[in-house]
Amino acid sequence: MHSETCSMHCGNFQGVDTKAFAHRQDYLKGLFNLVEFDADKGVLNLCGARGVSDSPSDLTSIFDELSRVLGKNGKGRLMINCGGLFEACFFRSGMWKLMTVGMPDDPFEGLRMLG
Repeated sequence: MHSETCSMHCGNFQGVDTKAFAHRQDYLKGLFNLVEFDADKGVLNLCGARGVSDSPSDLTSIFDELSRVLGKNGKGRLMINCGGLFEACFFRSGMWKLMTVGMPDDPFEGLRMLG
């Protein structure tokens, strides 16, 4: 069991199914500080989930639910930080893929300085 926690930022979903969102709205509002849904455009923005357990089963459950809000041609993405590891999760209807985002140890190494 992991003792680390994760935070989830910058989630943007397009092609969200209104009925699927309505079914999960309370769940998402309990998880994220910001949940903005524009039903006319089918756009969902999420931000500010903190203290999420870094448990594979808990994260899988969250990602599964997020993939279920999307309509047939919907897609989404979410930035995640778990114990200092930055990841992006990409979503399609009923599918998701988690990928590590490369972060340099020192982002200023090789920086061009102007005189």
